[in-house]
Amino acid sequence: ITMTGVPVYLTALDANGNYQDLGVAVSNAYTGTFTKSFEPPIPGDYEVIATFAGDASYGSSTASTGFTVGPAPTVAPTPEPVQVPDYTMLIYGLIVAVIIAIIIGLVNLLLLRNK
Repeated sequence: ITMTGVPVYLTALDANGNYQDLGVAVSNAYTGTFTKSFEPPIPGDYEVIATFAGDASYGSSTASTGFTVGPAPTVAPTPEPVQVPDYTMLIYGLIVAVIIAIIIGLVNLLLLRNK
């Protein structure tokens, strides 16, 4: 005997009292469980109604359950990248200043030696 699941029609009643057709899920042939993904459009309380229309082997049935959807998480803003200062010109300036100081020192040393 090959066992197959049965179609279960799913409807959701949202927090505003609006019905939403979630489509059909097929039950597990051995346990009768089923799953269905959907993206709730608004936060709040939901009631999900599962309906099996019945077939030659089983009569129809309906069950419901509920859950609460919280607000979507807020996305933290991406921080601006920190600009690292460019010290290249300062370093070049310091190198030139040191070279000039060395040259002045050498010229002074030569002048003092010649006297």
